[in-house]
Amino acid sequence: MGHAGAEYEPRHSAGEPGSPHGDAVIARRAEQAPTVAAAELLRDIYRRQGTAFAAYLTLDGIDGYARTAESDFENAYVATYPDQQILIEDTIATFGWRQDLDRRLGCDPLLRSVVTFDHSRIWEFVNEGFDILESTEGLYVFDR
Repeated sequence: MGHAGAEYEPRHSAGEPGSPHGDAVIARRAEQAPTVAAAELLRDIYRRQGTAFAAYLTLDGIDGYARTAESDFENAYVATYPDQQILIEDTIATFGWRQDLDRRLGCDPLLRSVVTFDHSRIWEFVNEGFDILESTEGLYVFDR
């Protein structure tokens, strides 16, 4: 996802720290940190990576105190999308499905008028392959 030719260019930067939800996640995790140094590392990563890092910490099995926490996040983070529809459209573009469909349909106007993408199935497909967290900032997408 995050295809350069897509109509929407997803945010690959994780967003600015400072969302109420992100700040709360970081504050709670910092309070639970095993050491002061671990809490400070968590805050530093959040300042660099933004709200998507806070969202990442809410996924099951994430160790935000590990030395590799920031690189683990960078490897998992795909993008942030403002809504489900744009994520679906970007998925269609990334996989080249629209071009494939255009090639297969050729110049048949009747067929073009009835063949469409099943957006609910594409949403299921994306959810099967990625962790998606919904928030007021949008949809955070992470590789599994």
